[in-house]
Amino acid sequence: MALKYSEKRLFLGITDEYMCKVKLTYLKCTQKRANFDIKKEANKPLFSNKVSN
Repeated sequence: MALKYSEKRLFLGITDEYMCKVKLTYLKCTQKRANFDIKKEANKPLFSNKVSN
């Protein structure tokens, strides 16, 4: 079944989250994801959105 990239990412995200819940490691998984998001945000130049607007 051919999925668009975004749909595939969404599907994998849902599956990943489901597996986390099943394995009772949901907190750990969300913590990892939160840490990843923080790192991503930290890599962005500060105030780039405000400056460009």
